[in-house]
Amino acid sequence: SLVASLRTLCHANIDLAYEVWIDLFPLLWQVLTDQERVSVGQCLQTLLQQDYHHDQAMLRPNNVHAIVTGISRCSQPMLALPTALLLYLSKTHNLWYTGISMLRHQQTRAVKQEKVIDGKYDPIEEALGDLYLQLGEEDTWYGQWRLRNNKLPVTGKALLLEQQGNWETAQSHFEDAMSQSQAQGFQLRDAEFEVW
Repeated sequence: SLVASLRTLCHANIDLAYEVWIDLFPLLWQVLTDQERVSVGQCLQTLLQQDYHHDQAMLRPNNVHAIVTGISRCSQPMLALPTALLLYLSKTHNLWYTGISMLRHQQTRAVKQEKVIDGKYDPIEEALGDLYLQLGEEDTWYGQWRLRNNKLPVTGKALLLEQQGNWETAQSHFEDAMSQSQAQGFQLRDAEFEVW
């Protein structure tokens, strides 16, 4: 049969198995019912959290790379992995750009009410910022920070000055932001406070 032949070929050739998974999984995802999608999604999350995948972290292609790339190609409806898991997998299994793409897609689909407020971190923005910094994409990190809804506009100005290398003026703006927050009693986000 076709499936038996394909299974034998995939067992013999790792690259073919990788290509078959990333092409076939999104197609199969679309035909699953909602209940089956929830079940498969939970199983995949549990599978990706296992410690034994760490042994393959430097191999290409590896199981985690194939599974996450297949997941990233699922579009309607999208299979969203938890932010912390996606950040961990991106760092440990060299899935930088796949992880960034999935996080940005999750970020654009997030509803305003789900955005973290009241002094908490937004986990998606924090994960994106961490990945950008790990890749040495400082300009993208600065741009992302300037697009955030900062409580104090002076924070954005200070970051812009810091990005351009004007350290002394940026430092004075950060100090102004700290004094403004203390004087006016702003409830700042932890992330904004940390960037100072």
